[in-house]
Amino acid sequence: MSEVSLSQSITVCRTLRHTVSLAGQVSARNGIGAGTLIGIWQRRLSAKTPLVGAGNVETLVSCGRGGRGLGVGVKLYKDLHDRLSGFVGLEVAQMRPTRSNSLAIIPGANIGFTFQVAPRIYSRLQYAVNLSGGLSSEVWWISEKGERSCRLHCRLSNLGEVFLTTRFESTVDWAWLNPFRPPSSAGPECHKCPEWVDPADEEEGGDLLATQNRGRVSVSVGCNSYDLFEARLGVNCILSELTRLSGEISASWMQGIGLKLGLHRGGQSYSLPIRLSDNRDLAALGYGTIIPILIFGVVRSLVYDPWMRQQIRRLQEVRRRRLRDQLQQLRGEAMATQALMQHASTRVASAEKAVKGLVIVKALYGQLRPGNPAVPPEPDDGGPLCLDVTAPLQVAVENHQLRLPPGRWADLQGFYDPCAGLTTASAGGLLPMTRRLLFVAYSFNGLHHEVVVDETQGLAIPMAKHRVAAHAR
Repeated sequence: MSEVSLSQSITVCRTLRHTVSLAGQVSARNGIGAGTLIGIWQRRLSAKTPLVGAGNVETLVSCGRGGRGLGVGVKLYKDLHDRLSGFVGLEVAQMRPTRSNSLAIIPGANIGFTFQVAPRIYSRLQYAVNLSGGLSSEVWWISEKGERSCRLHCRLSNLGEVFLTTRFESTVDWAWLNPFRPPSSAGPECHKCPEWVDPADEEEGGDLLATQNRGRVSVSVGCNSYDLFEARLGVNCILSELTRLSGEISASWMQGIGLKLGLHRGGQSYSLPIRLSDNRDLAALGYGTIIPILIFGVVRSLVYDPWMRQQIRRLQEVRRRRLRDQLQQLRGEAMATQALMQHASTRVASAEKAVKGLVIVKALYGQLRPGNPAVPPEPDDGGPLCLDVTAPLQVAVENHQLRLPPGRWADLQGFYDPCAGLTTASAGGLLPMTRRLLFVAYSFNGLHHEVVVDETQGLAIPMAKHRVAAHAR
């Protein structure tokens, strides 16, 4: 390891027409440090602006950018047509010549256009003079839902260097790359990369802004005038709304095997490039790929998953405490409804018992014990987790049978949802999914039957397979 870098960006002021941002980067390589500081002021122009009309003006003040001193630049962005937009910029930077101690001021200019070729295909052409001069073109495609993108980038510098890069990026549903995260009401934010970041060299340069809450993989293949071939494979894992991890392994014809690890927290980015081998070594490529994945799996299993499991349980406890009064009220209403049904329930049960028909002995609805559903579980902070619904089910018996269609049974007369506030999803496998179950013990033809069903499956009794004696044999 010979290099480490840290970058941070922050929006210090944002109004309807003005946005001011600060960004900085500090890097150290072989004991030599370098830094970059950038301030950006963006102003949105109205349609009544003379000569220009509607558009955006970006004023940039930098120090240390591209190895230069103090620099000032202005760039104008404007939509020229429905599918065509462009920009033009001027910049002045301070340079220190290598053979003298005097300072030199060098101007620069750039112009570019972005054109929508097809509904999901875009192209960009840019030309710069003096500062980072050269001609670059780019074509990229984005899928309809933004889950995949493909980018082709070509650049010819003013020194005669040629760069050609192809990058493919896709979101994935792999469980190990998509750890469970509690739902957030905040939507995904579009993050604009700082000017010093090369989109082909940094994970934040992806096009998948609409699917930032899912893990993604990227494959990049490139060649240039000083390196015949270079391939990169990267992964990006989002741990929370503000935190994500990234990793990328590269194989270069001239520079060997490299590994780049990144931690991104809010507006901060920590990058750790590691040179594994100066040659084309398959062993270095192997352990550079396998070891980080193993470390990630161990840390996730021993640290992240237990912490997330604890957070989910704590969130459930808080939720249940907040719903305690409401659940007590709903339980009281359900019990009052059952009290009104009691006379009808007794009459139906007596009639069914006289002909050895369907008699509901006991029925529980809600969260049940896995091994012994007939015994109600212990109450939690929100109150009881199940409800005795013997009377409502007995009243619903018609022609010696009972049918409940799949659906939300908490809305039935004499029912309520005692599991409100508990997770109804699997929480990424961290906690068992809370299902609303119905346990029914009943007698038919004088024989005892038992059944446990999910409300999404529906209930149909009596059935011969529910007979307890048949299961015992």
